[in-house]
Amino acid sequence: MEEEEDESKRNELLRQAFKIFDEDGNGFIDAVELKRVLQCLGLDNGWDMTQIEKMLKVVDLNLDGKVDFTEFELMMKEAAAGLN
Repeated sequence: MEEEEDESKRNELLRQAFKIFDEDGNGFIDAVELKRVLQCLGLDNGWDMTQIEKMLKVVDLNLDGKVDFTEFELMMKEAAAGLN
């Protein structure tokens, strides 16, 4: 039961994080939104849009040029697993 609650909390946190990236609220994170968030977090490193687009391609499983919540969730869970 506690594990289900933890999973529910994690999913809600992921949804909140996704909404931060998805500035226009269209349900997708595009390269412009990713660049803005990276800049706000101080993680920009001067990347140009070509480099940002390459980052997106890593998690853009359906190759539509943007990241939906499912792709974002998978990326975050894989990143968290890599930290353990």
